[in-house]
Amino acid sequence: MPIEVKRANDKYRATLRSTWISDPAGTTLEVTAVPENVPAYITVGWNTQYETLFSVTGKSGDNSSNYTLTGVTRVKGANVNIPENTAVNCLNNEEYFNQYETEINSVVETANDAAATVGTLETVVQTGYISLPAASLSQATTSPCDVITMVEGATNDVDYKHLAFDKATEEYAWTLFDMPDYWDGGAIQVQFKWTTTAATGDVVWGVKGIAFDNDSAIDQAYGTPQVVTDSVLAAADIHESAFTANLTLAGSPAGGNMVQLKIYRKAADAADTLDADARLISVRIKFTVTT
Repeated sequence: MPIEVKRANDKYRATLRSTWISDPAGTTLEVTAVPENVPAYITVGWNTQYETLFSVTGKSGDNSSNYTLTGVTRVKGANVNIPENTAVNCLNNEEYFNQYETEINSVVETANDAAATVGTLETVVQTGYISLPAASLSQATTSPCDVITMVEGATNDVDYKHLAFDKATEEYAWTLFDMPDYWDGGAIQVQFKWTTTAATGDVVWGVKGIAFDNDSAIDQAYGTPQVVTDSVLAAADIHESAFTANLTLAGSPAGGNMVQLKIYRKAADAADTLDADARLISVRIKFTVTT
């Protein structure tokens, strides 16, 4: 239940104009002056046998002959009739705020409990994924990889499409897609799923990207690329590379942005020893959602 706020009136002094009756308790006090601020606490008969604390919610009158305190409730003290001419005054600040001791302690306890609860909360980073098959990628205009090609497994007629990347020349493909609205705009990571006809060797895959928002220039530099090296396990097997290190996209990345990735085989890298085409089947993008 909310606490009713009462205000201090350090300079308030008055006397009762008529006797206050305790039984049945009256709800008004006739006084020679009223405090500036209500609601308030007042004392009647301070430091006498009649000393009583009252809560007051209102006041009426326009002079010392008709001033009245209204909405009066006895809080504590003498439960007796209080005669006219008994002194009336407000609590000083220290006494005034002491009346709220119980309520203040309760608020402090609640605040401490809340602080303890907040202290147990932590940021949770969740992970999302987007998978893009090779058929959703396109050859780059400059240094393109081979056209999309469909291959069938010789025994069980298992079909798949791939983009072939040459060993001798650094070749590129690209893809364009929208990130989910719940993406936190942070760095992404990319995994490459691929195959080859060779039995041994390593391939170095690379990727770089741009995030576009409304009014972004299309013709702008990509962000810093990331590469990952993967080894041949067996010819005509699926190979899943590790995810790249964090890839920071150019632009001002945010949830819902359109993103372009430029994907390539870094054929000139000394770590790339696969002496055959690397056949890219799909890429998988890992992103984060912070809650």
